Amino acid sequence: MNENPMLRVFVYGTLKRGFHNHERLCQAATACHPATTWGQLYHLPAGYPALIIPDGHALALGTGTPLADARTQQNFKSAETCRPEGDWDTVHGEVLAFEDAESALPPLDWLEGFTPGEPGLYDRVLIQVQSQNRWTTAWVYVMHEVRKGVRVKDGNWQGDPRELHT
Repeated sequence: MNENPMLRVFVYGTLKRGFHNHERLCQAATACHPATTWGQLYHLPAGYPALIIPDGHALALGTGTPLADARTQQNFKSAETCRPEGDWDTVHGEVLAFEDAESALPPLDWLEGFTPGEPGLYDRVLIQVQSQNRWTTAWVYVMHEVRKGVRVKDGNWQGDPRELHT
């Protein structure tokens, strides 16, 4: 087993290339590729997105130990994930790869308000994503429920429309 396994994170909002948090927090990424998964994407009134995934699609829950999470990811076999039953969309984003999980993951967890074992803004879970014509596992930040927000039916969050036209 690789002593320091590669960590992959699926991003669908402000951590994507071209958005302000990518520049601040993702400079250490060694790769960045377009990717998709199943879910419901929302634009929140605060100006950032939230993702809800189908029940049963989370393979593992994130912990407070980045290296352990990278090893957990490495131990899951990738498998094609069929379209789930119900009202789910193809969600578009990017898969970022990091060689050093211990330095990459804590700032992302902080940004997303993820504290293992405590209620937070987002949870970090391991899911299947499709990238470069194959399925792989990646960590993603999800919400359990969105109370206020506008669903992004095409699954491609582009930021706050008011910001894009100013």
